[in-house]
Amino acid sequence: DERPLISDLLSEHSLAIEAVREGILADNIGQDLHNKANNSKLYDEIWILRFILSHKSNVKAATKAALETMKFREERKLNELGDLRHRIKNFGDASEDNSSIEWLSPEHEIYNTHCDKHATLNFMPDTDRGIIEIVNVDMVDMREIAKDMSKESLGEIYLHDNESRFQVLDCVTRRTGRLTKYIKLFDMSGMKLSKISHDYIRKDAAASKVTEDFYPQFLGMICVLNCPGWISVLWKMTQQDIT
Repeated sequence: DERPLISDLLSEHSLAIEAVREGILADNIGQDLHNKANNSKLYDEIWILRFILSHKSNVKAATKAALETMKFREERKLNELGDLRHRIKNFGDASEDNSSIEWLSPEHEIYNTHCDKHATLNFMPDTDRGIIEIVNVDMVDMREIAKDMSKESLGEIYLHDNESRFQVLDCVTRRTGRLTKYIKLFDMSGMKLSKISHDYIRKDAAASKVTEDFYPQFLGMICVLNCPGWISVLWKMTQQDIT
């Protein structure tokens, strides 16, 4: 198992973790949020560790990111949503019809009207490891989504999806004692260049950027499968929007 042990990481970064905790408590809003309800158990040393790792042990940057995340979570009431793990779309055997779950936001329903029922699949072949998400790109109508949805609407979908997956990964991390992330696979089978929407790619990149800093050490790998010859064009477009 190549995943690092949490115990080793906590030992290695103990001083930085304590420094970030002190920085959070030294901030008036940070202290209030940390001490609110059950938050002190949520914002523990493992939660802080993720920011330390993502910011390469830079205490100042990690503290700033942690505080911004706490404020964002309070603003969006994410700590009050409870257990969302069961709400991940198509989570499990693809042969099971579990695609019509209760959506967390109206945006999900709009998005879903422009996708095949199994456009997105989520698996955990090993319950002691992370989620594998497969996106069948040909089953997503990029042009219609770009026409009907703003980057803010897409952001609502990504936020709730990320929160649900993060809960799964955090649970596995704590149960197994190993830092666990998820893998995202884009299957390009049957996808034609004419179906690509630059407007969708732009909105998707902007929406993804908004929440990525709030889920540190979340995404472990992105893979693109069954690439057509024109994929280099899409990659250049995506890179331009990301940068």
